[in-house]
Amino acid sequence: MGKSYKEVDSKKLKSGRLRFAALIVVFAAIGGFALYNLLSLYLAYTAAQNEYERLREFAPGISQDSIDSSPDASEPFEHLISINPDYIGWLYIEGTRIDYPIVQSFNNHQYLTTTFEGQNNASGAIFMDSRIENGFNGFSLLHGHNMRDGSMFADLFLFKNDEEFRERHTEILVVPLHGELLRYRVFDIRYTDVNDKVYSLIGSDRASIYEYFSQFGIPEWADIIALSTCAHDYRDGRLLILGVAE
Repeated sequence: MGKSYKEVDSKKLKSGRLRFAALIVVFAAIGGFALYNLLSLYLAYTAAQNEYERLREFAPGISQDSIDSSPDASEPFEHLISINPDYIGWLYIEGTRIDYPIVQSFNNHQYLTTTFEGQNNASGAIFMDSRIENGFNGFSLLHGHNMRDGSMFADLFLFKNDEEFRERHTEILVVPLHGELLRYRVFDIRYTDVNDKVYSLIGSDRASIYEYFSQFGIPEWADIIALSTCAHDYRDGRLLILGVAE
């Protein structure tokens, strides 16, 4: 004798409830994992921001007019070097959150995921390309992440997206290690990719650098700085901000 409709419906209902419960468990697991990732990301952002905020207490006193020339002016450098011997200078751009120490390692991988104080963090650090041998003489290239919380080099996009900002902010300021304040005038803003000619100038002599930048009216003796960060909207995209020393 076959099963009654009630028995069949009861089994279907039970099976449906089990599938529904399984779906709830799956969605809860996915939601929990997503929440964990968001929390981890938030904590990482916060840790990096707190670290760099602490370091700014020891930064050379950069302003639009001068550097701190007090008798203890060398103390910030010594303190920063004691924290990280890779320290080579400080970068500042008025009107942005770009106010960071600069480091240089023997490779271009270390500071992609390591902060100035050596913490493992996706924010990394602002670093000079490891292939640059002459510091801020000739052509120098600095790398930094385009972080989604607006930190590191994310504010470079203000040069690209905000015409009023570009008109009011034309300087990149750098205090090199044991050196005087360097002022760079922004002369080119480039939305490009990793194959841009600028990246091939690393390690070039002054003649080659001048040959390329002469199209911008840059004099032969001038020092050039390039700030590079990722553009997330297409593969291998880059934003380059180029400045000439004044």
